[in-house]
Parts: sequence; structure tokens; C-alpha cells
Amino acid sequence: MSTNPSPLFVEEKKGQHIYHNVWGGDDLHIGIYRPKSLSLYEANRKTTERMIKLLPKIKRASKVLVIQSGFGGAARFIAEEYKCKVWCLNDDESRTNTTSARSRSLN
Repeated sequence: MSTNPSPLFVEEKKGQHIYHNVWGGDDLHIGIYRPKSLSLYEANRKTTERMIKLLPKIKRASKVLVIQSGFGGAARFIAEEYKCKVWCLNDDESRTNTTSARSRSLN
């Protein structure tokens, strides 16, 4: 059995590095830049807040499932802001486990 990681695993790790460290951290979306002077973080946060406004009112007793949650930036924001239970689901099991663990630590 080889101890070398598969090429797919190596590429996935590179992608995670780009998204997490280069792209801007927790959010995989680009963000809403209004005004244009917003930083990447501010634009991402503004997008998350806008998406939340489309949902029914979130309360402390709410249970939220974030599908295709990426690195869980929106999920952690919801957990911190509304003090409710948040779960994450991705099509990548390892990312789901990591993201859910990070979000659970806030609940």
C-alpha cells in the first residue's frame, strides 16, 4: 500500500488553500460590492446577510441546515449571530465533517 497521497487529494488540498487563504477565508462566494469600497470580507458578509433575509425569521430555537456550505462561513455567522443550532452539508464528506465540527463548536 502506497503512503503517497493520491493526485486528487493533493489537488483538493491546493484548492482548499486557495479558497481559505487567498480567496478570503470562510466564504466561497464573491460578495456584493455596494459600495465598491467594501473589502472582500465585508462584501461576503453583506451577501450572507442578504441571503438570511430571504429566510423565515431565525430564532435561538431554530435549527438551520446549510447545504453546500463550503468552509462554513455563513453557517458560523448564523450560529454566532442567532445562537441557534446549525448543521452543514456538502457533497464532500471530509469538508462536511470539518465544517460541521467548526460550526458545532459555536453552539
